Amino acid sequence: MNKRIVFKVVTKGTDDIFHSANIRGIREEFLLTYEIGKTTVPKIGRIFVFDTYENAREFMRKYVGNVIFKGIATDTGVPKLISKLQENLLYKEEFAINYFWKTKSSKRKLIIGCKSAPTGTLSCSSFTPTEIVY
Repeated sequence: MNKRIVFKVVTKGTDDIFHSANIRGIREEFLLTYEIGKTTVPKIGRIFVFDTYENAREFMRKYVGNVIFKGIATDTGVPKLISKLQENLLYKEEFAINYFWKTKSSKRKLIIGCKSAPTGTLSCSSFTPTEIVY
């Protein structure tokens, strides 16, 4: 299991709980939460993170999020494509997430509704935030 220092863009929730930044209105079973020092492992799929602080900051400027974590990721990889459906999850979140990960897990190619991942995007099987850097 490889470990790597990465950066994760999140939004502040209540107390010391943070949520994935680019997802609003998502059903609870798909919602990933983060706390400093605690490891988050998704029930399905992987977690998107960034290789550098600068790439995380650039993503935050273009999309949403108000906090950047520095932390430890396990089993990192480089996604080639991400689902465009993830950009509009407010009304179609269950379909978008299920479609994306079922397609990926069945090793079929995603052709419709895909775009290049933001610069520096990595995926990982778990993420443990160690500190807030922004």
